[in-house]
Amino acid sequence: MVTAALLVFEDGRKEFVDSVHVHTPRDGCLLLATGAPGAGLDAAVVRAVPVAWLRYVETCGRDD
Repeated sequence: MVTAALLVFEDGRKEFVDSVHVHTPRDGCLLLATGAPGAGLDAAVVRAVPVAWLRYVETCGRDD
């Protein structure tokens, strides 16, 4: 299953990021990585978003 993330920022903006899963925050940033959860070494971090910028993040399947 391919997952995606909906980022909701403190200023009210929303951004849908397809084909990623969410990793545990590191150094104050939420990490988004390619592939499905559990991809292990096949996953690559494609984006880091400061947690302070986010109101919340929702993960879902691509077709949800």
